[in-house]
Amino acid sequence: MTLLLGPPSSGKTTFLLALAGKLDPSLKVGGQVTYNGYRLDEFVPLKTSAYVSQNDVHLGDLTVTETLDYSARFQGVGFRYDLVKELEKREKRAGIRPEADVDLFMKATAVEGAECSLIIDNTLKLLGLDICKDIVVKDIVVGDEMRWGVSGGQKKRVTTG
Repeated sequence: MTLLLGPPSSGKTTFLLALAGKLDPSLKVGGQVTYNGYRLDEFVPLKTSAYVSQNDVHLGDLTVTETLDYSARFQGVGFRYDLVKELEKREKRAGIRPEADVDLFMKATAVEGAECSLIIDNTLKLLGLDICKDIVVKDIVVGDEMRWGVSGGQKKRVTTG
């Protein structure tokens, strides 16, 4: 997580977009952005970083859990079963024995239907959105300008999730 502070119009957003590899290709950039010595064209920055906008855009009528479920389903998580099977075959051929915990997690998240639930439950816990002061945050609507919902900090964590 990175916190970047600076006065208005000082280039904070542009800098963070550069770090996330999301700059408009037509922009002329001086210097290089590297991660551990690797240039942006040597790896996929979208797998290691994300740019979270200042504006949280959600469907205000959905609960926190429904919002994360909606997001997970639209990221194409349903194809994992085939990937896990292919990975199993290749590991077997190469004589690789997978770590038990990782193998169990991959198989559990590859089951259609259960995968979203497991990943969402994990994400809710990681972001501290499962329970907060005896209130089950995951069951509260996200809210918007017209409807009360979770706090601003919680909404930002929903966006991150």
